[in-house]
Amino acid sequence: MESKTQIATITAEQTWPIRHAVMWPNEPLDYVRLPEDASGFHLGLLVEGRLVAVVSAFIEAGTV
Repeated sequence: MESKTQIATITAEQTWPIRHAVMWPNEPLDYVRLPEDASGFHLGLLVEGRLVAVVSAFIEAGTV
């Protein structure tokens, strides 16, 4: 059976649970909230509607 997979733009807030679980599980959730999140571009990988991976990109001086 083929699963439905898609990449979608998501909010910074949607990245936080996965960032926390994967990158900094021993830190408080506030630790994963970056000051530049509001200006970032965030994508999520959804498998059958469930967010399973995230990426955040930040453009600084014309570079990513």
